[in-house]
Amino acid sequence: MIRSDEEIKVDIIDQLEWDDRVDASDISATVDNGVATLRGSVPTWLTRSAAYADAWAVDGVVDVRN
Repeated sequence: MIRSDEEIKVDIIDQLEWDDRVDASDISATVDNGVATLRGSVPTWLTRSAAYADAWAVDGVVDVRN
């Protein structure tokens, strides 16, 4: 089943909000043909890596640009 970009985006945001390592209020996500783009500010490289991993964990994501 192919998921819409909007469904993928919602799941990415949910995943980011669930992760205690990430303050999702400072991150926005867009999805175009399964390619997720994360934008925003995070305090550490570890937080950036966690957000990247969270986006990849979502079904339907084919690439992540961070």
